[in-house]
Amino acid sequence: MDVRRVVPSADVQAEPAHQVGVLSFDFVHGTRDPFGSVEEMEKALQLIPAKTNLLTIEGAGHDLNFKKGAAAGDFIATVVRAFQEFFEEPR
Repeated sequence: MDVRRVVPSADVQAEPAHQVGVLSFDFVHGTRDPFGSVEEMEKALQLIPAKTNLLTIEGAGHDLNFKKGAAAGDFIATVVRAFQEFFEEPR
């Protein structure tokens, strides 16, 4: 993605995440994602200077199986519940 298309003005500036200090990141990752293993995701999350969580979906690929129609019902409820629990915890 070309950031210049999203933020066309050079006047817009953002603080680095490590300076903000209140960010939290919750990730959902399929165990069959060809772009990265669960282990690679865990290592990458250790590099983020903020609260992080990784919810793994067994057998799901990069699209979390939405293309196959498998990501429905219990899956969505599980993800929503995990997000709620993660963001309700003290930082």
